Amino acid sequence: KYYRKVIDIKPDYVEAYINLADVILKPDQKIVEEMNKLGLSSKDQKRYEVLQVERKGLFNRVMPILEKAYELKSDSEEIQTSLMAVYRFLELKEKIDALKAKMNK
Repeated sequence: KYYRKVIDIKPDYVEAYINLADVILKPDQKIVEEMNKLGLSSKDQKRYEVLQVERKGLFNRVMPILEKAYELKSDSEEIQTSLMAVYRFLELKEKIDALKAKMNK
């Protein structure tokens, strides 16, 4: 909530967007660890699907935040890399291609 407040006060403060994205994606590591521990039983597969939906939700939530950060500071390799990872995870080929084109200018 603090990063959102900073963004409300100073909408061009790039670091607030980056930090907010980090906070939102923080649970992803634990989700991946749990997914990796699951087996092949139908119960485990159902849990895997639930976790996959959770991950997609995290990435969908963080995407507009990183896009705004990129809009504000398009020369940041950190932002470019993070945004590209989000697009790849969500399999957004058009966005991947557009970002690659902008990065290669």
